[in-house]
Amino acid sequence: QDEQGTGVATASTNLEDPARTAGGPTEANTTGPRRTQPPTMDPESLLLSLFLLFLIYFVGLRIARSFALSIAKENTLADEEWSAEDEAARVKSERVADAAAAAAASIVVAGKH
Repeated sequence: QDEQGTGVATASTNLEDPARTAGGPTEANTTGPRRTQPPTMDPESLLLSLFLLFLIYFVGLRIARSFALSIAKENTLADEEWSAEDEAARVKSERVADAAAAAAASIVVAGKH
């Protein structure tokens, strides 16, 4: 209805309506009345959100822990291999040093006689 109450709607243009010329809302971009209060969550939505957050946190934590454990196991195996290689090299160098010492001792003993 128009302002006079005649029941006949009149079309307005941007020039006639100051809200339209001032950049105000139009029929094309309004979805309803403006909210004056922030939206609220009902208890069910809140509990569901908290449950989903906990579930995502728990699953993510388990994935991170399992990944960290696999890396730790790989590092332990690599350290054991390196330690075994180092031990074998140490034993070999000890044998070479013992053989050299024995050869030097035999030369010294043989030279005294």
